[in-house]
Amino acid sequence: MAENPTIVQVVQEAIDKGARTVEEVHLTVAAMPIQALRSLGAPEEATERAQDVLESSIGTIYDTILAVNRRVADIATGLLDSAQARQQDGP
Repeated sequence: MAENPTIVQVVQEAIDKGARTVEEVHLTVAAMPIQALRSLGAPEEATERAQDVLESSIGTIYDTILAVNRRVADIATGLLDSAQARQQDGP
């Protein structure tokens, strides 16, 4: 069962990378309406503020996803360690 922490790490890293990739796409797509407003001559101060709120909101969501992923990895590691200890102790 020594490979279990490696499995947990691989899954955690895959989720982290996937979440970061989705965040980048999310930011790009969400910025399109703001870019359209800029091209139509919307006040720069307003579009900058909207962009800041957008990035902050999206960033918070993905930071939370990454934090939950880390916590789940910690829990999974603990459970796997406990199972390994029980298995070593025998019936």
